[in-house]
Amino acid sequence: MNTAQWDLDCFEELPEIMREKLQVQPISLIMNKNPSTVHVDDPVEEVQRIVNTGISIVPVLDSSGRCFGVISAADLVRFSKDARKAKAVPAWEICTHKLVTVDIKSSIIITCRALLEGSVRQIVVTENGFFAGLVSSQSILAKIFSTLMFPLSGNKKCDVAGDIESVGNRNVPRVVNF
Repeated sequence: MNTAQWDLDCFEELPEIMREKLQVQPISLIMNKNPSTVHVDDPVEEVQRIVNTGISIVPVLDSSGRCFGVISAADLVRFSKDARKAKAVPAWEICTHKLVTVDIKSSIIITCRALLEGSVRQIVVTENGFFAGLVSSQSILAKIFSTLMFPLSGNKKCDVAGDIESVGNRNVPRVVNF
């Protein structure tokens, strides 16, 4: 049994109604539909500007709207060791091309499996092969947590993802009273 399967076995321990909710709800409910992106020909300097605002991964899109790759802060660190100028190098040259993706209709559980098997913290969401958005492991954990906290209530809501405030370049949770 691989690690991803073992990690997902914990969902079998959830009450059936919660498990069904996570298996049915599409990832489109919690994905970031408008993340910062760059075009393949944009200079690395533009990616650096975006990452300096606290964004940890920047999708690189081609002219048709398909995701060509992603650039992470780690990619930029590796690039900084290179003598080339950020203004002169296009984004496609330093992006990671091997992407972990899910379809926009994929369930939260399927997305969890893809995150674990791909050993990534964020995943590209596509619709008909075109870039649709990003979802982070943090957003998924917040959704799972809110499902666990209020599994049967139709009136109560616990929007943990909405209770994350940006402080400087770090996201820190506010104290939330339940």
